[in-house]
Amino acid sequence: MKVNAKLFWVLLVMPLFLLANSSMAEDKQPSGTVVIDQTQVMLLVGGDIGGGTLLLGDDSYNFKRVASNSVAWEYTRFTSLARCTT
Repeated sequence: MKVNAKLFWVLLVMPLFLLANSSMAEDKQPSGTVVIDQTQVMLLVGGDIGGGTLLLGDDSYNFKRVASNSVAWEYTRFTSLARCTT
């Protein structure tokens, strides 16, 4: 796999700029605070409905299929805090 040289150097140097920026921001007093309180609820239900005809010799058999393949749920609650400086 050939790596683009410019992309390599950007990815190598980028963390240094981020660390320098965060150290400069620590010297300032926060001028505001953002608090995010979030609740997420997810329900996922999967299944299928179908049918067909089985042909066996001279006979035919109709059938229906109803199946629930998966049911999943998730409940997530979190709080995030960020201090803003201007």
